[in-house]
Amino acid sequence: MSKLMAMYFTATWCGPCKVFMPLAKRVLQEEEVPIVTVDVDAHEKIAMEYRVMSVPTVIFFSGTEEAGKVVGAGSEQVFRDAVKSFKDAVV
Repeated sequence: MSKLMAMYFTATWCGPCKVFMPLAKRVLQEEEVPIVTVDVDAHEKIAMEYRVMSVPTVIFFSGTEEAGKVVGAGSEQVFRDAVKSFKDAVV
């Protein structure tokens, strides 16, 4: 199992979030990175604490430290490369 975990910030009204979520979940599952989903409207304080300004945003953590961030619904390859990069940095 990875030492990395991911927080996926989303919103029910966000079209790109709905498209990107299955891709992100698949990549994270393949890379064995646990994911927690956070609705920014239901959990405004958490979104503010992590300075989430747009959705989707995926913040990666190693323990309690932020290891990286992906903002926006990019391509699968770009997301996969970012996940691998963050994983390699925490090993």
